[in-house]
Amino acid sequence: MFITVDDVKVVVPVRNPSTEFCLLKMAGAIIGGGVGELVVVNVVEVPPQISLSQSIEAESRGLDVQKKILDQAENLVGSLDRLGDVSLRTRAIVGRDVGSSVLRVLEEEDADHLVIGWDGEVSKKDYVLGSKIDPIVRGACCEVTVVKDGVGEDISIACLVGEGPNTLYTVKRAGQLREFIDGDLTLVNYQEVDSSMSSEEVYKVKRVGRKLISRMTEEAGLEGSFEISVVVGSNRKKRLLEEVRGYDYVCVGSVMNSKLNLDTLFGPLPEKIGSEYEGTVLLVRGPQEEHDSFFDKMFKRFKG
Repeated sequence: MFITVDDVKVVVPVRNPSTEFCLLKMAGAIIGGGVGELVVVNVVEVPPQISLSQSIEAESRGLDVQKKILDQAENLVGSLDRLGDVSLRTRAIVGRDVGSSVLRVLEEEDADHLVIGWDGEVSKKDYVLGSKIDPIVRGACCEVTVVKDGVGEDISIACLVGEGPNTLYTVKRAGQLREFIDGDLTLVNYQEVDSSMSSEEVYKVKRVGRKLISRMTEEAGLEGSFEISVVVGSNRKKRLLEEVRGYDYVCVGSVMNSKLNLDTLFGPLPEKIGSEYEGTVLLVRGPQEEHDSFFDKMFKRFKG
């Protein structure tokens, strides 16, 4: 059974033809068997420092590439099985900045969801996921799924389940993907233990994890079959990276409930798994309130 929301609108910025299908497939999974609209966007960026003649030449070259990318998107969407009543629109945009252009599209479209690609690199300086992605993720008010296309087949999915602010969105996303690809889903919870614990104490700790997973799946409305795995250890990052290896997909929710941290977007653990895991990664975040706080203004000034 699909976890769907009727009349959902998903915006997908596309830039790299080699990863385009992965993004469109994730957007299709979100819409599922329901009714929705898929808006595929490509932005030709023309830096403000170049001359008018150079700008015209750059736009001309960029628009040729843009047309090919958007035509390919239409063909790829047409090849996706299991889609419900989905309409497709493509938007070709020429702008001075990719981030502000995509955010403007999200606002104009009143988007419910953003699906955006990521190369898996984590910056150690001014940005986290990248200079193009960071401003979009921080500024998007709708739900966000960041996708890193990896190796593997469309079979197995691991979803990390904790008590973070975005766990329910992550479980829903994993369920939508499972239904769309007809895959196998395992919900994974981590519990801390130490070597001094008895086997009975470890069993009780694992039972806490199983109860948490059961509660989250019920609240998320997840139906159908899935496996439960409660892993224990004394090093969360190491243990979870070991656990998810071998799966084709891993879904991880943001542990951040605000954007007041310039050093991370989704949290250190989700970003570490995203950068080191070889399969396809979905970093998931729910909607956030729209506001233009003092911090937002300072962030824009610092980055701009």
